[in-house]
Amino acid sequence: MRVAGDPQLESGLLRLFTEELFELQRALAKAGDGARGGSVTFIQRFGSSLNLHVHFHTLALDGVYVPGATAEDPPRFVRAPEPTPEQLRWLCSRVAERAARLVARRPWREPDDARQSQVFKVLGAEPREPQPKRLHARVSGFDLHASAPMEAHERVAIERFCRYALRGPIANGRLSLGPRDQVFYRLKAPRADGRTQ
Repeated sequence: MRVAGDPQLESGLLRLFTEELFELQRALAKAGDGARGGSVTFIQRFGSSLNLHVHFHTLALDGVYVPGATAEDPPRFVRAPEPTPEQLRWLCSRVAERAARLVARRPWREPDDARQSQVFKVLGAEPREPQPKRLHARVSGFDLHASAPMEAHERVAIERFCRYALRGPIANGRLSLGPRDQVFYRLKAPRADGRTQ
């Protein structure tokens, strides 16, 4: 809720994540400080169960551009190898440390209207064990998921990612009218506690 109510904090968190991501890419590509990464980020404000959950979907280059030897020379792209789970955890740790310092410097007063009434009641089956993800790190409440790289010619995969990152919070196909005019929202996947709608 705090990030959702503080656009400067949101921008600061995105900036520090991007800086740390590019730092890791420079290290993986064995490039110097002059090398530059590139990315585009989509900001999502809701989770899949319509909960307030600010998070970033970042599409980043899988390497860095190294400046040419002279001003006339074009930059050279140096591809970085895929990060290991340990390197991803290091990145998540750096982001968590810097984010904690950034949040501590930002003044915050809980809004008077911060009381929330329950809008959705989530129902469903018995809980099941979450499946481990290959490139995933979790540190101090920060989750970082890295997917396999997409090649430039893989337009369908890139479009699929962009459609996912740009989607709205509500999928109309998952809404249905239940008894007594209750509105049901079917979740894309069962939550860890087994709830499905």
